[in-house]
Amino acid sequence: MNNATNCFFERISALTIGVILMIGAIGLTIISITIIPVVGLILAVPLFGLSVYFFRVHFNRQCQIQTD
Repeated sequence: MNNATNCFFERISALTIGVILMIGAIGLTIISITIIPVVGLILAVPLFGLSVYFFRVHFNRQCQIQTD
């Protein structure tokens, strides 16, 4: 089996984490527009960055996240 089929569950979990973080970032952005402008954006930007990281993550042959 190749790497794409070996790491199926790891890819699904990374996608799920990315989606959850993106929903959180969007929610905080909406809150920052309506309720608490500065705090919401300060929290939303790192969540957005983490979600992008999990969407773009690459796995090595042992199905671990590549660090290089």
